[in-house]
Amino acid sequence: MSLRLDEEPHDALALLSEPERLTASRYRQCADRVRFARTRAVTRILLSRRLGCPP
Repeated sequence: MSLRLDEEPHDALALLSEPERLTASRYRQCADRVRFARTRAVTRILLSRRLGCPP
């Protein structure tokens, strides 16, 4: 996953639930959307590895 704050986080958004995607879309600044989406996505990935289930 890219950590660039000037690019939309499409790969991270694909891992989020619909309410999380809605929350991300409410951020006006791209950098804020990236931080929100990437943080949620990475948390899901780490938890899924630990628990042995899909993100």
